[in-house]
Amino acid sequence: MQLNIQCLHETGQVEDTGVEVSNYHPLTKDEVAELLKLARETKDVRKLFQIQVRLGQGIIGAVCPHPLEGMFAEKSAQLDSLYVAERMKGDDPELVERFYQIMTS
Repeated sequence: MQLNIQCLHETGQVEDTGVEVSNYHPLTKDEVAELLKLARETKDVRKLFQIQVRLGQGIIGAVCPHPLEGMFAEKSAQLDSLYVAERMKGDDPELVERFYQIMTS
């Protein structure tokens, strides 16, 4: 699974970084489980950050740059908090479901 999916700003397709662009890249429950398992197993800080970013891209309505307010900002904050607090549980089915619900609700 690809962890680093660049937004349109990073690829150069949109040069003005102030322009909001879609950064939504859906994930299945199995992919969420795979990412959480990988997060539990790695000690590589860079990879842990890439996993966190990739999970955020799975939130319906994900955009770049990240807004400070609104539904996406709220879901992103929930997901980030859950990731930091619970990532060591890995692919626990209840945890996967909690992540998936944040992303898709």
